[in-house]
Amino acid sequence: MTENELDFQDCMIDAIEANCNLFAPIDVPIIKINEDGTGSGIAFMLTPIGEETRFMDGSRDRMYAFQISARSPDQLQVLNTLFSINRFIDGLKSGDIKSKNGTFEFINAVIRSVPNLVQADTHGFLYVSNFEAELLLKE
Repeated sequence: MTENELDFQDCMIDAIEANCNLFAPIDVPIIKINEDGTGSGIAFMLTPIGEETRFMDGSRDRMYAFQISARSPDQLQVLNTLFSINRFIDGLKSGDIKSKNGTFEFINAVIRSVPNLVQADTHGFLYVSNFEAELLLKE
């Protein structure tokens, strides 16, 4: 990561891993699945959305959407993990997620969808939750 590269994704993942009861480390951007279709895990995918507001000091206010998916043969394990992440993100306040390289200030985050079933097959259950975060980007 370069000095000016937005580190929100890494900082949010670190905070989730430190504060939530996860059954696997978080991958980016997708869960790694074996060639035979088996595999469990958790993944984080970040995308900018909407317009940004620019301020006189060069900073910018911008919304980012992110999705967290989880897959496991144990449906309850997946749901408990995503609900743990939802509770953590729902409780975040301004400044709770800190940039390590000074590229952003965390304003807030909201849950856009509770865990939704995406796929169920002989290899397991895949659920996803969606979120939005407001960041003040630094120049």
